[in-house]
Amino acid sequence: MKIIKSAVASIVLTMVVLAGSVVGPQAHNQYLRWEVGESVVQVLHPLRNGGGTGFSVKGKSGKKYIMTNRHVCAAQVDGKIRIVLQDGSALTRKVVYVDRQHDLCLIAGIDKLSPLDVSKQELQVGATLYAVGHPGLRQLTVSSGEYIGHEEIQMLHDARTELECLQANGVMIPLPPIIQILTGQEFACLIKLDTLQTTTVIYGGNSGSPAVNMWGNVIGVVFAGNRSQEHDNYIVPLSEVKRVLNKF
Repeated sequence: MKIIKSAVASIVLTMVVLAGSVVGPQAHNQYLRWEVGESVVQVLHPLRNGGGTGFSVKGKSGKKYIMTNRHVCAAQVDGKIRIVLQDGSALTRKVVYVDRQHDLCLIAGIDKLSPLDVSKQELQVGATLYAVGHPGLRQLTVSSGEYIGHEEIQMLHDARTELECLQANGVMIPLPPIIQILTGQEFACLIKLDTLQTTTVIYGGNSGSPAVNMWGNVIGVVFAGNRSQEHDNYIVPLSEVKRVLNKF
């Protein structure tokens, strides 16, 4: 009986997706809010009215975690961070793992949240991608755009020493004199990061949001966007997400 119910549910969800694709984007966005949104949380910054987004995943061992960006986890206090579920309840959870090079972070999971599917990676240029998250800690939103392709970008890393920079596969570069005065640092660490580039609009607070395909399968983690440049929106690829989850 359970197998039959599961099969029926799968058929119904497929019909919803197909109907949403035919009727229009708003119908499909509603589907993603329902199917993906229940696994998405807000990750709060303890010192200011802001934060990011996270989502439920399952490690190789079967244990549940919340995945988000490292720069979102940087707001942790004593190794813990506060999250808010869709029902409005707030919890404090321990930060379990931080990947500084790829801007990923794992937080101790929540049993009642269903982990999102990270098993697939088929992605064609021109396919529609969706970011499901809490921009500005507002109500859960879904934004969409096209997948443009892989893009290697350069970005500043927060490494403070040459050794930390080398461990992140980065290169130390001298800073302009005025920046040295303002920051007290003579050098900065520049790293290269392989990303998925998309026209999906990314807002502040979307950091750590799951980037999903039309079926709600995770294809990466949102980590950077530029509203003034349509194509300057970037996602950490699923390969890095899987690499992290395989450690747990």
